Amino acid sequence: MNKFFEKLIYSESIRSIIIKIILSIIVFFLAKIIIYIFTKALTNLVKTYKQNDFRNSQKVNSIVSISSSVLKYIIYFIVIVIILSIFDVNTLSLIATAGVGGIIIAFGVQSIIKDLFSGVFILLDDQYNIGDDVNINGISGNIMAINMRNTQIQGYDGSINIISNGSITTVTNFSKNNQRSVVTFCFPTDVDVEKVKKIINDFSPEFSKKYKSVIKDPVFFGVTETEKYYVKIAIAIWSKHSTQWQNEKNLREELYKKFKEKNIEFLKLEKGDKIV
Repeated sequence: MNKFFEKLIYSESIRSIIIKIILSIIVFFLAKIIIYIFTKALTNLVKTYKQNDFRNSQKVNSIVSISSSVLKYIIYFIVIVIILSIFDVNTLSLIATAGVGGIIIAFGVQSIIKDLFSGVFILLDDQYNIGDDVNINGISGNIMAINMRNTQIQGYDGSINIISNGSITTVTNFSKNNQRSVVTFCFPTDVDVEKVKKIINDFSPEFSKKYKSVIKDPVFFGVTETEKYYVKIAIAIWSKHSTQWQNEKNLREELYKKFKEKNIEFLKLEKGDKIV
């Protein structure tokens, strides 16, 4: 039995296979190390940007994500070619064969190619970056990752949505420019509109001073809706990108307290304009 294993170990063909396997493992781990170093270097690049350079740091994050994805595709392809060469497979003939069958394969991978090119153009056109609040194809949320083939969005309910880049038709980016939003309150029809207007205008400078992401004082927008039992009054607010929802919430809460202090009665409406 021992002699059998000795012959097996010292057999030239077996030794050759073992060496090839070891070389293949080394090539694979070298590839992993190269990918890690490259990704780490790009990640460190993001950290060099100043905290207030928000858009640029977001763009660099997107470049890191998509560049890492491209690098993995390229390196793993090279690794496969090298490993096949180690095992004496004629890679040139394989590539030639692939060229002959390329037309057939193209029909099967055209969606993949479309996704890859779309990913590149998303980055070049600066349509959106990691961290942006967007609505893509009717799905709203925050961009978590941009890869060569897909974009990952975390919905505001916590769900993760993965959209192939080639299928993206409509993009609304809420994070590129300063945003205007509107907060509304419903009051009884006999409300003193001028008094409400004065409360809002007097309170606005105080609110802007308290919340630094508010670009300018909230503005009394006027009566936007009148019904049998109520009138709806709107207040416009301008915020820095990606802060509009928080500022809407803050303004609603602050005005709620202010109206309570001034004994201004207001109403809460449910679906169907039912007064509560």
